[in-house]
Amino acid sequence: VGAKWELYEGDLSLRTALARTDKYNERNTDIDTATNSYLLSGKRHTDALEFEVAGRINPQWDIFAGLGFLRAVIDQAGSNAAGQAEVGQNPGLSPSRQATLFTTYRINPAWRIGGGMTAVSQNKPANSVTTQNRAPGYVKADAMVEYRINQSNAIKLNIDNLFDKVYYNTLYRGFAAPGLARSVHLTLTSKF
Repeated sequence: VGAKWELYEGDLSLRTALARTDKYNERNTDIDTATNSYLLSGKRHTDALEFEVAGRINPQWDIFAGLGFLRAVIDQAGSNAAGQAEVGQNPGLSPSRQATLFTTYRINPAWRIGGGMTAVSQNKPANSVTTQNRAPGYVKADAMVEYRINQSNAIKLNIDNLFDKVYYNTLYRGFAAPGLARSVHLTLTSKF
């Protein structure tokens, strides 16, 4: 269920959504076998609430912000003791809060700059929901510079993870995969 409001002749857009997802028979690795065979496991649900705002503060300045809250719960699990200990727990890889903010400013008809951040709350590994191991929450920054050559062509330089923040976005029992290090992308866009 969601709603969207367009205000100030489209210069301000507000959106909110409330959602519930039920998942049955998710495919997981069987933790009780040495072969890591797959099995279909129980039931889980996720409740979500999102808010977004996008707007134009003035003809040169645009902004986008989003905030999301997730509550994921395991409703049914395997019949063994480890599976039963998971009932009522967060299933892992399901942070409870996420936020984004990004803004751009057009300096003149040719140049535009922008920057923003992404924030994610702490997280725990997949397939290890009863553990106390956690990856800390993080905030990472991104930046952008764009040069419009003419109406049809533009060059954009994006710097993701501007300050080279070390963070983990995929977690498992035996290892954590770090998020992308600082990266630079140069893109040429042509419209014809």
